[in-house]
Amino acid sequence: METTSTQLTISYLGVKFSPESVSEIQDCRILASVKKADIQRIEWTSGSGAEQPALQLGFGIAMTALLPIGLIPLLAGNWGLWRYETGFAFFGILGAWLIWETLRRRTYLLITTRSDRRKLFFRGKIDPSQLTEFLSNAETHFGYTIRQR
Repeated sequence: METTSTQLTISYLGVKFSPESVSEIQDCRILASVKKADIQRIEWTSGSGAEQPALQLGFGIAMTALLPIGLIPLLAGNWGLWRYETGFAFFGILGAWLIWETLRRRTYLLITTRSDRRKLFFRGKIDPSQLTEFLSNAETHFGYTIRQR
């Protein structure tokens, strides 16, 4: 956990709480931020890393279906249209990555606002006792209410 001297903030594995907002950070850059005034509910849970798992899985399966369309002709020695075939293979590999990211379990905060739901991800190996302490400190110091899902 880290605190700064200019303004009290606490952070743990890429999630930062401040009196004004909850943010996901990486390499000192804010990836996503939700203002405290907009937050209706915060839950910590684990599950799919995708914002829209069903949609991402569907696109992943569709794109992965392109892989054999590109690989079979290339492996058979048909190099006449190699640009199209390598493109199909590339999108097939990208689709497999989308499937992997959808099925991979990650720990995150699910933040519900009036108009949206956001996932702020913890990055790295999570120590349950440190995570519990971190979330307890966010509740105590900043007045957030965080539930385990």
